[in-house]
Amino acid sequence: MAMDHYHIPEHIKKIVQKYFGGIQLRFTVDNKITAWQNLEKGIVTGCTISPILFIMSMNIIMKAAERETRGPKTDSGIFLPATRGFMDDLTVTTSSHIQARWILSALEEVVTLARMKFKPRKSRSMILRKGQITTKFQLKIQGDEIPTIVDNPIKCLGKWFDDTLKDNTSVKTVQTQVVDWLKKVDKSGLPGKFKAWIYQHGLLPRLTWLLMIYEMTATTVEAIERKINSHLRRWLGVPPSFTAIGLYSRSSQLQLHINFGGIQGIKEQTCYDSQRFKG
Repeated sequence: MAMDHYHIPEHIKKIVQKYFGGIQLRFTVDNKITAWQNLEKGIVTGCTISPILFIMSMNIIMKAAERETRGPKTDSGIFLPATRGFMDDLTVTTSSHIQARWILSALEEVVTLARMKFKPRKSRSMILRKGQITTKFQLKIQGDEIPTIVDNPIKCLGKWFDDTLKDNTSVKTVQTQVVDWLKKVDKSGLPGKFKAWIYQHGLLPRLTWLLMIYEMTATTVEAIERKINSHLRRWLGVPPSFTAIGLYSRSSQLQLHINFGGIQGIKEQTCYDSQRFKG
């Protein structure tokens, strides 16, 4: 159906169908091996065709739901899309819970036709009324109720979403995590230069992502940086009076051979955004 919708040539469709019709797999449990089985559902690891076909199918599912209603209207008069997707994740945004039910009903019909199934337990609903979250209305998909974000916060792409609609709690959690990560590395028993290497290639990428997805003030980022610098000075064997310029400078005569500049760039961008909004 997806290949017909996107006008895939007939000979290409036959090649794809023959390719998937010949995929077999078996499993090993302890010392026993199952018989060969035909693949009926799922995406094969390493297959370059399966993700493309899956995205084509998801686009059809989203298009079927878009016909039910438009998304919310912005102050500039532009209507936002009612459905947005990223691989197998779907986000439905409407102006009322009634419109949301229309879209969920359309999604249920198309997904059932495709022999797919939603996972309500991994989904969350949030209904706002006069700027406040309400639990008066319930949304269902394929007969199962979608949990509300009030009682069930959810994590998506590393970011937590809860009923406060703010990042205050998550920012405090990040600060606590940074302290815990640094303590674990400090107690690892490794030489100082190896601890610095773990920070550079293990902790810094994770921390950089958290700084990007959460809205943090420049003061908060500077507090995190001070804790990191304190540990770096001890690991590298430099005195406590050694400044941050000495740690991160790339123009001085004496430079460290390890790059620690990730958090500096995030801090500078945060400061720039704060000044821009104040202006």
